[in-house]
Amino acid sequence: MPSLKSEKTSSLFGVYFRGCILILSLCVPFFSASAQMESALNRYFETVGLDRRSVNYMNELSFYVGQRAARYVDQRDLEYPQPILLRLWPPDSADFRDDHRIRLGERSAVQLDLRWSANLSLDRACLLLSKALLLQYTVYTYGPGRAPSMRAWPIAALGLDAYLGLRPAEVLRVQQDLRREANLAAGSILSLKTANGDAPPASAYWLSQALRVLSREGQLGRRFFKQALSGIDVAEPLAIQLSKDSPQGPGIQLEAWWARQRDAILSRSLEAFESMQTSREWLEAFADLGSVAIVQVDEPVNLRSLRAHRDSEEVRELIAARYQILRLRLGRCNPAFFNAAQSLGALFETFLNDEASHRYLHALIVFLGDMEDAKELQIAIGSKLSGDEPNGTENLGKEKNNILNAMTSDASM
Repeated sequence: MPSLKSEKTSSLFGVYFRGCILILSLCVPFFSASAQMESALNRYFETVGLDRRSVNYMNELSFYVGQRAARYVDQRDLEYPQPILLRLWPPDSADFRDDHRIRLGERSAVQLDLRWSANLSLDRACLLLSKALLLQYTVYTYGPGRAPSMRAWPIAALGLDAYLGLRPAEVLRVQQDLRREANLAAGSILSLKTANGDAPPASAYWLSQALRVLSREGQLGRRFFKQALSGIDVAEPLAIQLSKDSPQGPGIQLEAWWARQRDAILSRSLEAFESMQTSREWLEAFADLGSVAIVQVDEPVNLRSLRAHRDSEEVRELIAARYQILRLRLGRCNPAFFNAAQSLGALFETFLNDEASHRYLHALIVFLGDMEDAKELQIAIGSKLSGDEPNGTENLGKEKNNILNAMTSDASM
């Protein structure tokens, strides 16, 4: 297993993803009497399959997509009484033609079947998870009757948003994809129903980002996003909103506004890493092992007690899946929290390699120290930008103060 200690930004997703698919394709027919089923559960999905590594990986990925969706709709509306059933089918056992099948089960619970093959790319997986998640949102929030009239652009926007959160360098390609979709009118993008096909991903993504900045804290963008999921064509209410004069300037027609937004996006110099707060939140979530139910372990599992469970195959598979997602997202991490992300990966690596207890303890101490340093640095940067002098800044050390000065002088931050 390549090491995070020496390779900070490389990704094992392709190798790991194909490895899981190969193992699953060699298994006995799905749901046969002799099959040993594996399952994993999070707030949004229950994943079922024949290979534990594949199941744990998709459990982590589906949880990540669910957390990402909370940027667009209320978190409490995504936590359904019955989670979405996600089934991973070996290609030879799948009883459907395409790479997926989505349908409503008992009590209107969504079921997502995936053809688990090498043709299922990461961006496609993010899109299909988003499709199932937002379909469940529509069914539970507005009723099953609204599902056929759902608009396609929120699904494409969330799918691409989740993908870019894991592959930040791809944002430059997505920016150029928008150029190739420049002939598409905002009205046609907003009106397309899921029953009539997928929305153009780049246009849907950038349009959703433009909607988010229409008002403070993104209330208008979230409102239009949810209305589209209810089946409303938001082109008309959006056009009415844009035609109103505001303190920022006179009203503007919808297509003129979209043309202006598109030109601004295409001329923008894009950053490839996220904010300090975002990096802090997902790192804390990754370090919180108590958020996942582990069937074979009675007591709670956390970083301090993790090594005591080194003989549990279920725990090891969980950490391996989380380790891969961490490596995949490392390139997105804000520089202030990069060392903490790297040391968390090294901690997981120490556990997976079954190194001596004192080495695991040392890796844990390093991670906790790096995380505290990053939090102090975040506070110091915020205080310096606001003009306040943070308490304890003098104790950050010469190297940390050099980083602080460099980051606060960089306009891109």
